[in-house]
Amino acid sequence: MILAIVNHKGGSTKTTTAATLAVALADFNKRTKVLLCDLDPQASLTATFGLDNNEHPKTLYHALLERGTKITDVKTHIRDRLDLVPANRNLAAGEVLLLRDDKEGDFYLRRALTPVRKEYAYILLDCPPNLGKLTINALVAADRVIIPVTCSFLAVKALGQLLDTIEQVRARLNPSLDIMGILLTRFSRTLHAAEVERRIREIFKGQVFKTVIGHSVRFEEAPAAGKTILDYEPSHPGAVAYRAFAKEVLQHD
Repeated sequence: MILAIVNHKGGSTKTTTAATLAVALADFNKRTKVLLCDLDPQASLTATFGLDNNEHPKTLYHALLERGTKITDVKTHIRDRLDLVPANRNLAAGEVLLLRDDKEGDFYLRRALTPVRKEYAYILLDCPPNLGKLTINALVAADRVIIPVTCSFLAVKALGQLLDTIEQVRARLNPSLDIMGILLTRFSRTLHAAEVERRIREIFKGQVFKTVIGHSVRFEEAPAAGKTILDYEPSHPGAVAYRAFAKEVLQHD
């Protein structure tokens, strides 16, 4: 299954969610292989695992746009049952090249991932904080969408444009695309956060994961150590919450 982790609003914990979910899924079952793809030219996902994005001669950019280069040529092994397709700033130029291809520019990622679909139980796509060509490529390639949303009014307000984009992609480019769910993140013990959660669950009834991810500085500390919170502080409430979230994803599958 290909899962796109999408939200065009910055700071929505897309990268944290993609990285932590991938590690949790790979750890749950010794037969489950997971592939992470960094679609953000800022390469935050690549950096999360302690990788220098300038050390990789070939990245997702080359798998998408260089003739003869495959995903298997650019992926790197992270840990047992978990591989990563890294990114660097070249991907920004790649988006420009995708825009120039009017007919096929939305399908490059789908074509690149097709040969490795059977090798991985899950392929997770960490999308950039915009609704540009790379995000559209992710939505065209994906089976399901996970939308991390911080528990704030402005984050909820931005959801409408994203949902419209998902619907347009489903109508024109990927009829099988579906929303797996909305994941509430950066929850704090305030009346505002509680009200935001209540409203989201009311408006998107049945589309919100039960698990809520709390706010913690540990999520910022972990990537500095080249780890996710699952390895950085395994007993932390945030680690416990992400394992519960991964179980929900497995149940959806």
